[in-house]
Amino acid sequence: MIGHLRLIDDMSRPLRKAMGGMLKFGAAATGIGVATTGIAFAADSVKKAMDFESQMKTVQALTGATDEQTKAMQQLALEQGALTK
Repeated sequence: MIGHLRLIDDMSRPLRKAMGGMLKFGAAATGIGVATTGIAFAADSVKKAMDFESQMKTVQALTGATDEQTKAMQQLALEQGALTK
């Protein structure tokens, strides 16, 4: 009986090793997916910030607002944007 169990254990060892390798690969792939998503999110955030700054400069140029007035408009825009989410 013990010999039979040892034979089964010896036969299943390669399968257990393969499964362990697949689990490690799955964890690594998940980590890469999370990192890629994080990078895309950060890039999108930077682009939105740059677009916002560009739009505020356009508003300043069109209205002739001073730097102080532009900062006040920018702050109000950010506050109102936060309220809509």
